[in-house]
Parts: sequence; C-alpha cells; structure tokens
Amino acid sequence: MRNVSGMNSSPDRIASLDQFRGYTVLGMFVVNFVGGLQHVPSVLLHHHTYCSYADTIMPQFLLAVGFGMRLSLLRRRERDGTAAAYRHFVSRCLGLMLLGIVVYHLTGSYQKWSEIQEQSLGDFLLKTFKRHPFEALTHIAVTSLWVLPVIAAAGWVRVLFTVGSAGLHVWFSQAGYYTWNMTNPVGIDGGPLGFLTWTIPLIAGSLAHDWVVSDSRVVLRSLLAGGFLMA
Repeated sequence: MRNVSGMNSSPDRIASLDQFRGYTVLGMFVVNFVGGLQHVPSVLLHHHTYCSYADTIMPQFLLAVGFGMRLSLLRRRERDGTAAAYRHFVSRCLGLMLLGIVVYHLTGSYQKWSEIQEQSLGDFLLKTFKRHPFEALTHIAVTSLWVLPVIAAAGWVRVLFTVGSAGLHVWFSQAGYYTWNMTNPVGIDGGPLGFLTWTIPLIAGSLAHDWVVSDSRVVLRSLLAGGFLMA
C-alpha cells in the first residue's frame, strides 16, 4: 500500500523513490546501449545545443541521491547522533570516490617510470586525473561531499548554497575554466568542477524529500518547481 506522499507500509522505504531510481537506471541502460550505434533517434543522444532525453539521466541520478541523502542523514542523525551520522556519510563518499577511480580508471597509461618522471607535476595531474576519473560515480561522490555541510539545513539555506555554487561555476567558467575543460583531454560531465552545477539537481532532490514526507500537495509543488528550473 502507498499513501499520497509516496510512502509504503515500511518505515524505511519510500516506494516512489525506489520507482524513480529504477526508471533512471533503465534510462541509463538505454542511453548507454544506443550511444554507440550508427542509426539512433537524435533525442536519445547527448547534444551541445539542446536538452535531449539522454541529457536528463545524469541529473535524475543526482536528484535521487539528494532525496535519499537527506532522508538517510536525518534518520541516522536522530538514531546515532550528529558526529556518527556525518562520519558515516564522509566514509561512504570517499569509498564511492575510490570505486569511481577504479571503475573508470585514470586517463592515459605509462609503460615506464621514466615517462612519469619526465613530466611536471601539473602535466601529470592534468593528463591522469582530468578526464576519466571524473565520471558519474566520482561526480556523485564529490558533489555529495560538497553539499554535506548543508544537506540537513533548512530549505532556504540549501537554496542559497545552490545559487552560490552555480554562481561560482559561472565565475570559474568566465575566468577560463570552461575553455580549459573543453581542451584535450576534454572533461566529462563538467570535469573536475562539475560538482558545482551537479549541486543543483542534488539539492532539488533534498527539497523534493521535504515535500514528499510532509506535504500532500507534493505533485503540484514538484511540477511548479520543475517548470521553474527548466525555464
């Protein structure tokens, strides 16, 4: 059974969140599978000119992360205390970051130790860490760490933090980050500073959590907020 807020009979699960996660994973499989094919409807591919279906999948992951992160942190903080709750989340984020590096691996390869020694520290970091390590899992981990100080705060605090993060990304982009990130090796999903913009869907997910667990008008509020963000 499920009530109007999307809660099921278990106090530990929210059915609508599980359903949304399942849909997002299914969308990821579709997008990743067709991405390498020659003849595919353009809406299923990534573009730089408009928001396609493929472009919606990663933000949906972060939306679900923000929802689940706030839900879990508030429960764990009440059960285990503030310090233990935050230690748990920091360790999980660092573990996810390490997993991301293992799964996506470092950029480039070296046959000899001398090839590394011949490079400056800056060139080595650029070649090795700029591109491949920063994909979905790593972005989720870094973004989660970035928002962790405010994820349990009031809604207006999270909104201001989101605006500030987006503003920082605009400033860094105008200062040369965008050009740097789009030169070889081109950054993936926003590159090393992508977490500043991935903050937006993650915090949006945390706000959706508040509406789902406390407001019977969740559908109306979500539609209005979603329309505002898209505009």
